[in-house]
Amino acid sequence: MRVFSLATLAAALLCGSSAAVAGPGTLSQEGTQPSTYAGDSSPGTILLVRPLTDPASPNRVTGSAIFSVRDNGFGLRQLTPFADDVYNLPDAWFQPFDSLESWVGNAFSPSGRYSQFLKAHTREATVNHPFASGKYFIMNAWGQRTPPLFPGGNDLQLPKDGPSYGWLTWGPAGTDLIAYSNSVNGTPRRNACVRLMHPDGHGKRTLWCAPSSYPNKQAIEGLRWSGNGRFLLAYVEVTAPDNPNQTIDTRLFRINLNVGSAQLVHNDVTSPLHGAAADLSYDGDKVVFQTNSPGACAPQEQDQHVLCVRTLSTGQLVPLVDLDRTLVLSGGQLLLTPDGSHAVVNGGSRISNAIELYVIKTDGTQLRRLTVPCRPLDPNGNIAVYWHPVRLSPDGKRVLANCYSEQGSPRIRYPTQIYVVDIKTASARYVIDGYAYDWHVPAI
Repeated sequence: MRVFSLATLAAALLCGSSAAVAGPGTLSQEGTQPSTYAGDSSPGTILLVRPLTDPASPNRVTGSAIFSVRDNGFGLRQLTPFADDVYNLPDAWFQPFDSLESWVGNAFSPSGRYSQFLKAHTREATVNHPFASGKYFIMNAWGQRTPPLFPGGNDLQLPKDGPSYGWLTWGPAGTDLIAYSNSVNGTPRRNACVRLMHPDGHGKRTLWCAPSSYPNKQAIEGLRWSGNGRFLLAYVEVTAPDNPNQTIDTRLFRINLNVGSAQLVHNDVTSPLHGAAADLSYDGDKVVFQTNSPGACAPQEQDQHVLCVRTLSTGQLVPLVDLDRTLVLSGGQLLLTPDGSHAVVNGGSRISNAIELYVIKTDGTQLRRLTVPCRPLDPNGNIAVYWHPVRLSPDGKRVLANCYSEQGSPRIRYPTQIYVVDIKTASARYVIDGYAYDWHVPAI
């Protein structure tokens, strides 16, 4: 069986509604929203990215633009222009169109009228040459943007050159906050901190800093809000003082916004930069994540990487595995239903080039497949297909997902496809081509 960039990155994944097209308004109008949501009869809005490719080398991406589309596939709207060496993206992931990004932050505001994005630049985004510079902005549903969110000319600079900002994620209704870290893509610092600001850029303050591990350095990764706005998940990656590529430990914390203190969820976990991004229930009590050492979730589970659910109020740990041992469940952007009863995860056999979506109860039972390959597989294993979950609907009944596929030899990247998957019926509805990164379902 051939090995492909998508298939082998299972451990390092990429991975208009009435509200979204309402009048421009002002950011101060972002307040508490209703708590009930429309179903399929009232389309939501998807944010997506499409690449600009080199005509002489179709696999080489030279820029990107952001679009919005209703989740029924209609109303496609381009929000940012295409231009060489201009990458309009949700964040600073270093290979946005060649590897699978695990973490998916909240780009939409609670009302869906606004979204945050990054305008970045580089000659070519690769693991060894990440984006050299960039600025974060907020734009409305027509692509009109605000002044930059942060001062200075570059939000992605190295620590020796000044402040940097990463992992931006918009808080849920009622918070009027955006959370972010003081480092980009795992760049280590002496003091790794989570910060907050209001969407118009004022009120910047430090919420929490990771406990010191001097002389080792640290970086904050993968911020994730609870639905009630009371908690944030944060990964802390600890690196050797003289080698930022040598990870000593990765710890997952849940931060209480009311008091600014944090509870350790688990140490020695897999971080978003290395293959898995955690999620938490609406009330913040349950967390799903991926361990990074044998027996870390349960003594009987001796694989290095095991999906695990922890209930913080009781301390209970439950491994999420295929009890028949025919499938390997893996990370990516893990998703928990609001009530914490089910998780949407990736899974596939050890000999397959197809990674599918599965749903499993958080007590470890009732594993069920949700998808089939979005492109036919060939018997020689020359096609790789990878489903990547992006966002659950607010009622937890549907999941927005990307389906990536490519041919191994000669290498051909097929257009990434966006789907909405019904969890109850395990039916997938195609929306459009592109890389979806957020989904706003209108309140009623």
